[in-house]
Amino acid sequence: MKVALFGGTFNPPHLGHVHVAHLLSKRFDEVWVVVAADPNKTEKPYVPPEHRLKMAELAFGGVKNVRIVDIELKRSGVSYTFDTVRQLRADFPKHEFWWVVGSDLVADFPRWKQSATLAKSVPFLVVSRPGFAIDPAGLERFAQVDVLEDEGVDASSTQLRAWLHSGKQSGAKARIPAAVFEYLKTHRLYA
Repeated sequence: MKVALFGGTFNPPHLGHVHVAHLLSKRFDEVWVVVAADPNKTEKPYVPPEHRLKMAELAFGGVKNVRIVDIELKRSGVSYTFDTVRQLRADFPKHEFWWVVGSDLVADFPRWKQSATLAKSVPFLVVSRPGFAIDPAGLERFAQVDVLEDEGVDASSTQLRAWLHSGKQSGAKARIPAAVFEYLKTHRLYA
Protein backbone atom coordinates (compact mmCIF):
# COMPACT_ATOMS: atom_id res chain seq x y z
CA MET A 1 0.00 0.00 0.00
CA LYS A 2 1.27 3.46 -0.93
CA VAL A 3 0.69 5.87 1.97
CA ALA A 4 1.15 9.65 2.16
CA LEU A 5 2.21 10.77 5.64
CA PHE A 6 0.83 14.26 6.08
CA GLY A 7 2.27 15.52 9.35
CA GLY A 8 1.91 18.75 11.24
CA THR A 9 0.64 20.52 14.30
CA PHE A 10 -2.71 21.34 12.66
CA ASN A 11 -2.98 24.28 15.01
CA PRO A 12 -5.66 24.79 13.70
CA PRO A 13 -6.31 22.66 10.63
CA HIS A 14 -7.56 24.86 7.79
CA LEU A 15 -9.04 24.58 4.31
CA GLY A 16 -5.55 24.54 2.77
CA HIS A 17 -4.80 21.34 4.71
CA VAL A 18 -8.09 19.82 3.61
CA HIS A 19 -7.41 20.78 -0.01
CA VAL A 20 -4.01 19.04 0.13
CA ALA A 21 -5.59 15.92 1.67
CA HIS A 22 -8.04 15.75 -1.25
CA LEU A 23 -5.16 16.01 -3.74
CA LEU A 24 -3.19 13.34 -1.90
CA SER A 25 -6.15 10.97 -1.77
CA LYS A 26 -6.10 10.89 -5.59
CA ARG A 27 -2.40 9.91 -5.72
CA PHE A 28 -2.09 7.51 -2.79
CA ASP A 29 -3.97 4.45 -1.50
CA GLU A 30 -4.29 6.17 1.88
CA VAL A 31 -3.39 9.48 3.49
CA TRP A 32 -2.36 9.32 7.13
CA VAL A 33 -2.65 12.66 8.91
CA VAL A 34 0.03 12.57 11.63
CA VAL A 35 -0.79 15.04 14.40
CA ALA A 36 2.35 16.17 16.24
CA ALA A 37 2.35 15.77 20.01
CA ASP A 38 4.95 18.39 20.89
CA PRO A 39 6.30 19.88 17.68
CA ASN A 40 9.25 21.53 19.45
CA LYS A 41 7.96 24.92 18.32
CA THR A 42 6.65 27.90 20.18
CA GLU A 43 3.21 28.34 18.68
CA LYS A 44 1.14 30.87 20.57
CA PRO A 45 -1.40 30.34 21.90
CA TYR A 46 -0.56 26.77 22.82
CA VAL A 47 -3.32 24.24 22.14
CA PRO A 48 -2.96 20.78 23.73
CA PRO A 49 -2.53 17.87 21.32
CA GLU A 50 -5.84 16.22 22.25
CA HIS A 51 -7.69 19.31 20.94
CA ARG A 52 -5.60 19.39 17.77
CA LEU A 53 -6.31 15.69 17.23
CA LYS A 54 -10.05 16.28 17.57
CA MET A 55 -9.91 19.25 15.20
CA ALA A 56 -8.02 17.10 12.67
CA GLU A 57 -10.73 14.43 12.93
CA LEU A 58 -13.35 17.09 12.24
CA ALA A 59 -11.40 18.70 9.38
CA PHE A 60 -10.45 15.55 7.48
CA GLY A 61 -13.42 13.32 8.33
CA GLY A 62 -15.04 13.80 4.94
CA VAL A 63 -11.95 13.16 2.84
CA LYS A 64 -11.78 9.76 1.16
CA ASN A 65 -9.02 7.35 2.26
CA VAL A 66 -7.79 9.59 5.09
CA ARG A 67 -6.85 8.24 8.52
CA ILE A 68 -5.97 10.36 11.53
CA VAL A 69 -2.88 8.87 13.17
CA ASP A 70 -2.05 9.52 16.83
CA ILE A 71 1.33 7.73 16.83
CA GLU A 72 3.17 10.83 18.06
CA LEU A 73 0.61 11.52 20.78
CA LYS A 74 1.01 7.98 22.11
CA ARG A 75 4.79 8.34 22.08
CA SER A 76 4.56 11.82 23.70
CA GLY A 77 7.44 14.21 24.15
CA VAL A 78 8.93 16.23 21.30
CA SER A 79 7.78 15.00 17.88
CA TYR A 80 10.49 14.17 15.39
CA THR A 81 9.65 13.03 11.87
CA PHE A 82 12.68 10.73 11.89
CA ASP A 83 11.32 8.74 14.87
CA THR A 84 7.80 8.60 13.40
CA VAL A 85 8.97 7.29 10.03
CA ARG A 86 11.22 4.71 11.70
CA GLN A 87 8.40 3.45 13.91
CA LEU A 88 5.84 3.31 11.08
CA ARG A 89 8.25 1.40 8.84
CA ALA A 90 8.82 -1.12 11.64
CA ASP A 91 5.08 -1.47 12.31
CA PHE A 92 4.06 -1.62 8.62
CA PRO A 93 7.03 -3.07 6.68
CA LYS A 94 5.02 -3.74 3.51
CA HIS A 95 3.77 -0.17 3.14
CA GLU A 96 5.45 2.37 0.90
CA PHE A 97 5.50 5.62 2.88
CA TRP A 98 5.99 9.10 1.45
CA TRP A 99 6.44 12.12 3.74
CA VAL A 100 4.52 15.20 2.59
CA VAL A 101 5.90 18.70 3.20
CA GLY A 102 4.84 22.14 2.10
CA SER A 103 7.21 24.13 -0.08
CA ASP A 104 7.64 26.53 2.87
CA LEU A 105 9.43 23.79 4.87
CA VAL A 106 12.07 22.77 2.32
CA ALA A 107 14.48 25.55 3.37
CA ASP A 108 14.16 24.54 7.06
CA PHE A 109 14.63 20.83 6.41
CA PRO A 110 18.37 20.71 7.27
CA ARG A 111 17.43 21.71 10.86
CA TRP A 112 15.19 18.64 11.31
CA LYS A 113 16.50 15.86 13.55
CA GLN A 114 18.54 13.36 11.51
CA SER A 115 17.62 15.25 8.32
CA ALA A 116 20.35 13.71 6.17
CA THR A 117 19.35 10.17 7.16
CA LEU A 118 15.65 10.99 6.85
CA ALA A 119 16.17 12.42 3.34
CA LYS A 120 17.56 9.05 2.26
CA SER A 121 15.17 6.80 4.15
CA VAL A 122 11.77 7.95 2.87
CA PRO A 123 10.58 9.55 -0.36
CA PHE A 124 9.31 13.12 -0.05
CA LEU A 125 6.43 14.83 -1.79
CA VAL A 126 6.78 18.61 -1.77
CA VAL A 127 3.46 20.43 -2.15
CA SER A 128 3.54 23.99 -3.42
CA ARG A 129 2.08 26.67 -1.16
CA PRO A 130 0.95 30.12 -2.24
CA GLY A 131 3.77 32.57 -1.65
CA PHE A 132 6.52 29.93 -1.26
CA ALA A 133 8.41 29.06 -4.44
CA ILE A 134 9.99 25.64 -4.65
CA ASP A 135 13.76 26.00 -4.76
CA PRO A 136 15.19 23.28 -7.05
CA ALA A 137 18.50 23.37 -5.13
CA GLY A 138 16.64 22.54 -1.91
CA LEU A 139 15.14 19.45 -3.53
CA GLU A 140 18.59 18.01 -4.24
CA ARG A 141 19.02 16.96 -0.60
CA PHE A 142 16.28 14.32 -0.96
CA ALA A 143 17.20 10.90 -2.37
CA GLN A 144 13.72 10.57 -3.85
CA VAL A 145 11.40 13.55 -4.27
CA ASP A 146 8.35 14.47 -6.26
CA VAL A 147 6.63 17.84 -6.49
CA LEU A 148 2.90 18.50 -6.45
CA GLU A 149 2.27 21.90 -8.03
CA ASP A 150 -1.10 23.36 -7.14
CA GLU A 151 -2.59 26.81 -6.68
CA GLY A 152 -3.73 25.70 -3.23
CA VAL A 153 -5.77 27.62 -0.71
CA ASP A 154 -4.15 30.71 0.77
CA ALA A 155 -4.33 29.85 4.46
CA SER A 156 -1.78 29.83 7.26
CA SER A 157 -2.29 28.42 10.76
CA THR A 158 -0.01 31.15 12.11
CA GLN A 159 -2.20 33.88 10.61
CA LEU A 160 -5.39 32.13 11.72
CA ARG A 161 -4.17 31.89 15.32
CA ALA A 162 -3.34 35.62 15.27
CA TRP A 163 -6.78 36.52 13.89
CA LEU A 164 -8.60 34.29 16.36
CA HIS A 165 -6.56 35.58 19.28
CA SER A 166 -7.26 39.21 18.33
CA GLY A 167 -10.97 38.58 17.77
CA LYS A 168 -10.93 38.85 13.94
CA GLN A 169 -13.31 35.94 13.52
CA SER A 170 -14.49 36.58 9.93
CA GLY A 171 -11.09 36.13 8.25
CA ALA A 172 -10.44 32.95 10.21
CA LYS A 173 -13.94 31.55 9.73
CA ALA A 174 -13.59 31.80 5.94
CA ARG A 175 -10.45 29.59 6.00
CA ILE A 176 -11.35 26.97 8.63
CA PRO A 177 -13.75 24.03 8.13
CA ALA A 178 -17.10 24.87 9.77
CA ALA A 179 -17.01 21.96 12.25
CA VAL A 180 -13.48 22.94 13.34
CA PHE A 181 -14.49 26.58 13.75
CA GLU A 182 -17.44 25.59 15.98
CA TYR A 183 -15.20 23.27 18.02
CA LEU A 184 -12.53 25.90 18.67
CA LYS A 185 -15.17 28.48 19.56
CA THR A 186 -16.90 26.08 21.97
CA HIS A 187 -13.61 25.25 23.68
CA ARG A 188 -12.28 28.82 23.49
CA LEU A 189 -8.98 27.54 22.13
CA TYR A 190 -7.55 30.72 20.62
CA ALA A 191 -9.45 33.41 22.49
